[in-house]
Amino acid sequence: MPGLLVNRLAQAMFRESLFLMEQGVATAEDIDKAIKWAVGKRYASIGLLEYFDEVGFALERDIAANVSPSLCDVKGIQKIVQKGLDSGKTGVAAGEGLYDWSGKDVAEFRMRKQAPYFEDLNWTLPE
Repeated sequence: MPGLLVNRLAQAMFRESLFLMEQGVATAEDIDKAIKWAVGKRYASIGLLEYFDEVGFALERDIAANVSPSLCDVKGIQKIVQKGLDSGKTGVAAGEGLYDWSGKDVAEFRMRKQAPYFEDLNWTLPE
């Protein structure tokens, strides 16, 4: 099966997130807030499938019956990705992607991205 476990799980979240943006349901900021303050915190303390067992199969079945039919089922490159590629707005390195990075402190972003690993592993970066 292609892809590593974490990459496969991330792709499923990316696909649905981009779909929600394409449908006008949420912005990049909305999605990141939901991931950082709900999904991320929840699964940092218990696993995804531990949570599934806690909720229980019956409730998860009911949620899936309600939500699954409307989930993104695109099998190729999503419109928002192709639009970014075509326009050159391909992410941080280009200065714009889903976010406008031109006014952001990219060094601060990278430190924030790495900070949990430093804390968990007692790592420090040389000054």
